[in-house]
Amino acid sequence: MGIKELNDILKSKNVPHIVFLYGAEDYLRSFYSNAMADLLVPDRDDFANRVVLSESVTLETVKDACDALPFFSEYKVVLVRDSGLLKARAAGSDNWDFLNDLDPSVHLIISEGETDARNKAFKLLGKLALCCELGEQDEATREKWLAKRFRSEGVAADQDVIKRMVELCDASMYTLANEADKLTAYAGRGGRITSEDVEVLCTASVRSVIFDLVDAMSTGRSGDAYKVMSNLKMMGEADQKVFIHLAKHINKLLRYKLMQGKGCTDTEINAAMKQHPYAFRKMSAQSRNFSLKTLKKMQEFCVEADEKAKGGYMDTGRAIELLIAMAESRNK
Repeated sequence: MGIKELNDILKSKNVPHIVFLYGAEDYLRSFYSNAMADLLVPDRDDFANRVVLSESVTLETVKDACDALPFFSEYKVVLVRDSGLLKARAAGSDNWDFLNDLDPSVHLIISEGETDARNKAFKLLGKLALCCELGEQDEATREKWLAKRFRSEGVAADQDVIKRMVELCDASMYTLANEADKLTAYAGRGGRITSEDVEVLCTASVRSVIFDLVDAMSTGRSGDAYKVMSNLKMMGEADQKVFIHLAKHINKLLRYKLMQGKGCTDTEINAAMKQHPYAFRKMSAQSRNFSLKTLKKMQEFCVEADEKAKGGYMDTGRAIELLIAMAESRNK
C-alpha cells in the first residue's frame, strides 16, 4: 500500500474500517489521517464522534472509545496519534482483540511515527487493517508535490525555485509546506515566485545551513564560512547546537572517506550510512575535497572540544572558528 492507493481511497470516499499509517513522515500521516476522518465525520469540533487520542494514552482508553457508538451520526472515528503503543517489542496482541469486534459504524485510524515490526499488535494490525508506511520522501517526490501545491494555488514557480526550496527545507515536508504557504501568500494568486523570493523569505533548516558551511570550508572559502556563521547567529541558533551538527557532519565525512578508501562504492556506503540521496550526494562531494589526514584531525578536535566545552574550558563558538581555520589545510 502506497500514496497512490491512499489517494484512490480519498477519491472513492470509501474509508476502510481500520487504517494503520506509520513511518517518519509526520506531514503525510497527519494529512491522510485527517482527510479520511473528514470523509467520515466532517465536523472537526464534533468531539463525540471524532475522538482524538495521542501521547501517553492507554490501550484501555482506545478500547473504550471504540466501544462507544456514534451519537446522532452515521459514523464515529477514533484517531490514535503517536501513542507509543506500538513501540515496545514485547507488547502482546491479546488486548487488541477488540479490533475483531468493532461495530461497523466505528472507524479506527492509527497514526504512529515510532513502531517496532516485532510487536505482536503491529503484526495483528497487518492482518486486520489497511496498512501504509509513510517514510521520508525522496527529493524527486517532494519536488513534484511542491510543484503541484503551487499550481493548485495558482502561483507560478519554475524548477530552480522548487529545487532550491527542497534544498533549504531539508527533508521535512512540514517545513516545506509552511514555507510554500509563506511564499504563496507573498506572491498572491496569479503571481510568480522567484529564486530571490526564496532566498529572502525562506527559513533554512540548521542542517541545510551546515551543508552551506561545510561547502565553504571544503573549498577553502573561509570568508564565506564566517558569513554562514553570522547568518546562523542571526537565526538565533546557539553555538552549541551548531557545533554538535557540525561535529556530526564531519564524522560522516570521515566515515565516507574511510569506506571509500576500502574500495566501497557510493551505493554500498549509503546502504550503511542511510542518508537521504540529496544529502549523500552533497556529503560525498564535500568529503572528496578533504584529505583523510585533515578529516581525522578535525574529528579528533571535535571530540576534545566537546569534552572541554562540557567542562567549561572552551567556548563552542571559538571551537567552530578553529575548525574553519583547520579546514584551510584540507588537502594536506
